[in-house]
Amino acid sequence: MKLLFLISALFFLSSCNNNNFETGVHGIIEYGEGDCSLSEDSRSFEKYTGDVYFVNKDSLDKYQTTDFFQLFGYSQVVSISNGKLRTEVKPGKYVIMVKDFYFNDASNNITVIQDIILEKNIQFYKCTGQ
Repeated sequence: MKLLFLISALFFLSSCNNNNFETGVHGIIEYGEGDCSLSEDSRSFEKYTGDVYFVNKDSLDKYQTTDFFQLFGYSQVVSISNGKLRTEVKPGKYVIMVKDFYFNDASNNITVIQDIILEKNIQFYKCTGQ
């Protein structure tokens, strides 16, 4: 009986993760590249795996830089896999970006509010020419 209880307790604890937070962002991040002269309907996306940057919007507007090395200084970096974004973020305004692709548009700007989990799905598309 004690062994069964111990196994059950270990199973429960191992199924817990560090995603228990009250303020942050959940969503799916997708990335694609291709010819932007084609219609948006023809674009294909894959679930993104890599670093996602939460760039402080006020700092980005103040310094007006596209240099990722400078952006690192006022960014929270989160590594994601298979497009699954699930992270705690302090309240504030952010521009979500993926590594080595500067993109600042209303579609990837967020406002995180205390005690709220924001649901946000974002697609990034890098134009590679014709």
